[in-house]
Amino acid sequence: MNLLQLTVFADYFQIYLNDYSAIESYMPEWSNEDYQTMLHADTNGIVISTVRNMDVEVNIKIEESGPQIDFSKWDHVVESGLELSTGELVIRGATELTESAFRIRLNPGGYRFLFCYSGLGTLSEDGLEGDDKYSVFIWRGDAHLKKTVLKQWPGTIITGG
Repeated sequence: MNLLQLTVFADYFQIYLNDYSAIESYMPEWSNEDYQTMLHADTNGIVISTVRNMDVEVNIKIEESGPQIDFSKWDHVVESGLELSTGELVIRGATELTESAFRIRLNPGGYRFLFCYSGLGTLSEDGLEGDDKYSVFIWRGDAHLKKTVLKQWPGTIITGG
């Protein structure tokens, strides 16, 4: 499998990516930096922040190595790492049941993730419609890679507090 196109209900403006072993107990605590970077990452998982609290398009692409991307095509780009101890990556909305979540089988070990956001400024006035899309590139690499913003979206971001 190289490309997987999903529709995920981004309840609470969040999409979770976890190893199957961490899915039941994962309750991330967001910092102000997480809100600004639109991504929370820790040893148990990664959470993408979305601009809509609706069904959103999520494209997952498994790569042999780090992708070469054209930054001009993306509004926001963040990189991070995650250990997949079971090799089963689970992708789900914040309130989605484990049984109905999307799953991808990978070899256990460390992975790097590149999160690319597009269409962030296309929301309707009521925030229900938009052309926002979220692409995730995954390849073997350092699971301990700290979250790094490679391109920051200058638009309005929902903040905690």
